Amino acid sequence: MGRGSPSGPTKRTGTTIPSAQWPGMWQPTNQPPSSAAAAAGTVHMTSIRSPERTTIRRPASPAATDTAGVGPGGALAVAASAASQASWTGRGPKFVFINIDAADLTPPREALIALRADARQALELLSEAVRPRRVLTEERATALKQWAQNQIDAVSPQASYVRALRDALPENGIFVNELTQVGYLSRVAFQVYGPNTYVGPGYQGTLGYGFPTALGAAVGGNGRRVVSITGDGGFGWNLQELATARKYDLPVTLVVFNDGHFGNVRAIQKRVFGLDEAFGTNLENPDFMTLAKAFRVPGVRVDSPDGLNAAVKTSLQETGPVLIEARVGEMPSPWPLLRLQPLPGVKVPDSGPNPLPARAPAAFRRVGKNSR
Repeated sequence: MGRGSPSGPTKRTGTTIPSAQWPGMWQPTNQPPSSAAAAAGTVHMTSIRSPERTTIRRPASPAATDTAGVGPGGALAVAASAASQASWTGRGPKFVFINIDAADLTPPREALIALRADARQALELLSEAVRPRRVLTEERATALKQWAQNQIDAVSPQASYVRALRDALPENGIFVNELTQVGYLSRVAFQVYGPNTYVGPGYQGTLGYGFPTALGAAVGGNGRRVVSITGDGGFGWNLQELATARKYDLPVTLVVFNDGHFGNVRAIQKRVFGLDEAFGTNLENPDFMTLAKAFRVPGVRVDSPDGLNAAVKTSLQETGPVLIEARVGEMPSPWPLLRLQPLPGVKVPDSGPNPLPARAPAAFRRVGKNSR
């Protein structure tokens, strides 16, 4: 990231954002990035000290994307970066990304406008600059939500487990998601009722991060119950942290979905290589009830969504950790609901007609079998 010398504000065309409350700002350099820098997605910036206004403008060509954001000391930052090729649709909808971390605005993500900023500050400024408009009627919005919910409910048994978890956890309880089959669907299916009550793995795909993260959430949660879900493979990375949970009597309910495999790897091998049986994905798990007992943690084994619901509700009566083992089998792929472009070899169920208005962008209205 190159930084030039201070200069005065540059007159631009496009949407302007008042900057009186921003002590310092970053704006695009007048020099376009070199071809080598563009290929690497290098961000070029020029420092501008206390301009009266700064402008978020559309890129002059498809090869350049504007980036605006919070720079040092909470300043708004605007930078030009090279566009990248992503797994999202190449035509149709245009995307505006907001992220305080510049690294998360680089390939493979592609945006017409990328705002490097604290989300709250950026949205407050944008709300002043963008004209409000009514896109959907209440009736059509209700129909759209029901259409989406029907697709979620069709991914079974994951949807039933997600509902069981949501029903059992108080609205102010904290849910920590993981890389497991129920967790993948939870990204779009778990209802969140308040801020700071949902923690997910983001883009990173860090298998096993969930349980130790849940311990931290419990420390900062002011006594609220934390429900952490994980697969048996992911739990193997940090099962020793049961000692931490027990030592500090942390209010964490750990749910281990046990199918005896690295389930997603097994699904990928079968899909990509056409194998009847996957290679190297079966696990040699401990007896989880014996493991819980060894750490003096209450443990219970369930084999259904109703059983899980009851076990989580019972765990709320405890002050410290509880381990719940949910025995499950191989599950269907939730990925058609998580991607705009289907994965090769993954069957996309027929979801019925898309209730979005006909004038909506075509990429948002893929109708029938491919409606996702």
